[in-house]
Amino acid sequence: MAQDSINREDPALKRWLDSMMRQSTRYVYRTAFRVYATFTGMSASSLIDEALADLKKDPRDRQDVVLTRLVKFYQWLKTEYPKKTRGVGEHQIIGKGEQKGTFKTVGDKEHAEIIRLYIEEELAINKIAEIHGRSSRTPLVQIQRHDRMVKRSGFCPSCRRVKSKFESATARKGSCRFFLDEMAHNRA
Repeated sequence: MAQDSINREDPALKRWLDSMMRQSTRYVYRTAFRVYATFTGMSASSLIDEALADLKKDPRDRQDVVLTRLVKFYQWLKTEYPKKTRGVGEHQIIGKGEQKGTFKTVGDKEHAEIIRLYIEEELAINKIAEIHGRSSRTPLVQIQRHDRMVKRSGFCPSCRRVKSKFESATARKGSCRFFLDEMAHNRA
């Protein structure tokens, strides 16, 4: 079977896809089957015939072709599946194997440090982003989240978990002097 091509008129594939009500579901399943067909080099009817032939064998002689092939397919997806560019137009192969996004979670320590740099050091959001190796949106979102939590609960849970002195301070530039003065006044 040619790579990235499937016989849409294959009776088994047609019956399976026609059983799905939503067009979007059909599209996703057809795309997934195209990848599986690329891996196996077989049509839907051939895959079914092979599985049925294996089931008709004596249990001691069965090869569990479906399970074996699925395990190999999973490994192939993780190591060999060609990653392609997305969007409109011709897709170029840009790598192989598992596709991982660039998303990286902001932990409590990093969140508290972003707030500290913004309040105490009075650094610009772009500078904070540069220090942490993040997009400029990350510190902005963390500052907004911090203020929302302080406004709602009176403290920021992320800052509290790491015992930050800014757990109850709103993140405003220049607010550090006011905040530290207020802390000193409360202690006295």
